[in-house]
Amino acid sequence: MPTSSLAQLAVPRGKLYGINTTNQGRIVIFGGGIPWLQDGRIVGAVGVSGSGVAIDVEVAKVAVQVFSSMHQRQASPRALYYPYNS
Repeated sequence: MPTSSLAQLAVPRGKLYGINTTNQGRIVIFGGGIPWLQDGRIVGAVGVSGSGVAIDVEVAKVAVQVFSSMHQRQASPRALYYPYNS
């Protein structure tokens, strides 16, 4: 489920109210997190933050599309990984 979907469910009396306070506060309920699905199974996810929510969501969607196309060509998504502190 994209993180943007959690906001509506996490309101008081919502089905997931308080979810953002679980897992040591590591669950985000605003847009920017997109699951990467292959054959209906979650194989990863992309999380983006740093701009407005709408832009973060679009960047995450494009990243998932890139990873999916690389997977289809049998390329490794790790080839695009650059550690933050490098």
